Amino acid sequence: MCIFSVAMLGYASHGQNPWVVEYLGFADGLPSLNIDAITQDQQGLIWLGSYETGLICYDGSRFKVFDHTPESKPSLSSHHVRDIIIDAKGQIWIAHLAGIDIFQPNSLEITHRISLAGRDETVKARANCLYLAPDGAIWVAVTNKGVFRFPTGDPNHVEFVAEIMGAMYINQTPDGIIYCVSYDSGMHIFEQNRFIPSFPKLVYDEDHFSQIKPIENQDGHFTGFRLILPDDSTKPYRYSSQLKGFEPRLASGRHYRQSVS
Repeated sequence: MCIFSVAMLGYASHGQNPWVVEYLGFADGLPSLNIDAITQDQQGLIWLGSYETGLICYDGSRFKVFDHTPESKPSLSSHHVRDIIIDAKGQIWIAHLAGIDIFQPNSLEITHRISLAGRDETVKARANCLYLAPDGAIWVAVTNKGVFRFPTGDPNHVEFVAEIMGAMYINQTPDGIIYCVSYDSGMHIFEQNRFIPSFPKLVYDEDHFSQIKPIENQDGHFTGFRLILPDDSTKPYRYSSQLKGFEPRLASGRHYRQSVS
């Protein structure tokens, strides 16, 4: 889990510093410093997802929490929120340990509670990462199952794409190649309507565990990763459109908000 102690709000104006950074912490009403996801809607509201606290809304002066309690209106299916996105209709998709909730920010209602199958039909899916593709499809990485897809962004139409245990991250490169990162088996590339294993493979046993920490550019595309080896050394890689793969070199951008630890 990534730990954030600040939230950043920026604006550009003529003749002024283009960025204004404001520290927001417990004293400002922020209910948790463990923030896994952050996005902004068309009304300017900041939405944060926290594994500890649930869904948090910031209007510029106050924080409001929506969690998994009867007092919360509405009550989420789980307060262990891992990721959030806003679709083309302005709906907030919330990935959590019980699946996905779809939240209407204007009416403060949950219109869909989506419980995907986990290892079997009796185990709820632990949705870890959401990705809204340019074609409108919404991809979901589920740690105890694999990858699901809503091909048109319609919450009533979902497809199971591939079984990838440990799936923790899904995104596409700037040239449109979909990758899924798993902490059990490494990289998987989507080709010919299926996921196939790709570089790198992970070392994973009782005594040795390497990790992949994805990096995204300012447009939110997957541009590289840092491979953390069992001896705690780090090897950086960046995506090369010429190679259609990764080369050993530092990728510019930001770390993905979640880790696999």
